[in-house]
Amino acid sequence: MAASHGLNGRIYAAGYDLSQYFTELKLKRSYSSGEHSGLGQAGKLYLPGRETVALSGSGRFVGSASAVDVRMNTALTQSGTAIYSIIVDTDAAGGIGYGFVGDNNQYDVSSPDDGIVSIAMAAQGSGSKGERSIVLFPLAARGTAASTAHNNAASSANGGSAYLQVTANTVTSLNVLIEGSATAAWAGEEVTLATFTQVLLATGVTSQRIAWTGTTQQYVRAAATVVAGGGAVTFAVMFHRAQYA
Repeated sequence: MAASHGLNGRIYAAGYDLSQYFTELKLKRSYSSGEHSGLGQAGKLYLPGRETVALSGSGRFVGSASAVDVRMNTALTQSGTAIYSIIVDTDAAGGIGYGFVGDNNQYDVSSPDDGIVSIAMAAQGSGSKGERSIVLFPLAARGTAASTAHNNAASSANGGSAYLQVTANTVTSLNVLIEGSATAAWAGEEVTLATFTQVLLATGVTSQRIAWTGTTQQYVRAAATVVAGGGAVTFAVMFHRAQYA
């Protein structure tokens, strides 16, 4: 269970920054279990099942109910599914978050008082776990850059995944790699763990999740190459190191 309140919390869905609309986020991870106690067992035995992840959020926002509804509708009803990046710790490199692909099953917008909008939403993971993730690039406008590397103290063997949220885009192209290194020298020894699909000017606002298998090196970073073409791009990246196969 993770909850986020106030200053540190962030929610990005389908390439939209919805943080300003919410005052509270709750992410619940649960597991089903089936009893398989046999005759003669002193106590009950259970077999853990698959994970369910559920997100809920609520807030009050000063603004127009119709304008908020347009933003919620755009971000939360894209084919009923969105890629979510949730920050629960701090919106900076090394901060803790969760990523998942979820079906949006509720959003409500009402105006209980003049000029104040009340908002509620809920989503549930669809074929996706709630992946505990590390912020590599916090949300910001930036050009070609490499993030601060995250040091796990050791490599791991079960792959991982990463999340990209592009909330504003007027550049010619954006390419983002997830790279791993055993030494953090970044002098040619690094390997590319995964590559996001190239984001073009015509792509606009977007989000992606990518995954890889096998070894994930001790140090992991994101590397972005931006061809600005007179424009700018605002994006965030976080990654999940899988602990289990």
